[in-house]
Amino acid sequence: MSNKIIAWGFSGAAARAIALFRMGEVSIERGEKPNIIIGTSSGALAAPIIAVAYQHPEIMAKAIHFAETLDTKDMFPYKGNVPFNKKGNPSLMGVLRAVTHNHLGWQDIKPLYKKLFTQEYFESFKKSDIKCIAFGVNGEDWTPVQYVLNDAVSLDDMIDVIECSSRIVPFVQPMTYKGATYADGGFISFNPSMWLFDNYDLKQLVSFNSHELHLGINKNPKWDKNILSVTYQAMDGMSSMLAYKDSIIEELYCKLHCVDYIRIDAPDGYTDEVYETDDNQLIALGLASMEVAQNAWNKTKGIA
Repeated sequence: MSNKIIAWGFSGAAARAIALFRMGEVSIERGEKPNIIIGTSSGALAAPIIAVAYQHPEIMAKAIHFAETLDTKDMFPYKGNVPFNKKGNPSLMGVLRAVTHNHLGWQDIKPLYKKLFTQEYFESFKKSDIKCIAFGVNGEDWTPVQYVLNDAVSLDDMIDVIECSSRIVPFVQPMTYKGATYADGGFISFNPSMWLFDNYDLKQLVSFNSHELHLGINKNPKWDKNILSVTYQAMDGMSSMLAYKDSIIEELYCKLHCVDYIRIDAPDGYTDEVYETDDNQLIALGLASMEVAQNAWNKTKGIA
């Protein structure tokens, strides 16, 4: 009996998590199922939800509704004063924190995540046959770290590990966990699937990307409006470059190891920025991602 496994890789990209949920929804409906899901940032956040959705399909509907109605405070839930004013420029307190703490604010996603992922879901997740891995970066020596979310001793512990993968420095402080500090895994790998090859014997890799992989990004009319928009657009460009690089390495690894490779890219053109929170744009991105996923799976099955 073969021990080869099916792995899914989830990219990051903040508000574009709606694409991951919609592509995951299509895949589940088609009866596709992985043995492992690895994700970074919002991909790590989405992984346990999609794993649990096989036993609790209602969580997917809740996650999609949540992802379609995100606002900036959902993605950057700061404790205390918000780091930016209404025009998107750094607030006075944000500047003071940057000077004294090397970051603009403190992040804690626990209250928000627990509204969606309850203790009941966590108990089901612990029994799941789908292993979920959060990919982060050790900020002290800049080495990649993989944490198995199923091994978390509590729901709070699981969320802490997710935060190890999703702290976007310097917007928020690095995550401190078991004596070490961590930053967003996207700083090294936007989609960390390639890191699975060191430890697992794959027969299929399905790479879910939250936007279409190519060099270059859409023109952003908000580019010169304020510091926040400029920063967001720069990060969007960085994530596009890293995603493109990762996709080349993924495909090369799969060819070298004779692994079946499927890449599903959410379409560009629906959001202006990686942190866009316009509900209509997010809904449109999700629906378009469903169609892309359906077409990708049909292609693999030889369905016209």
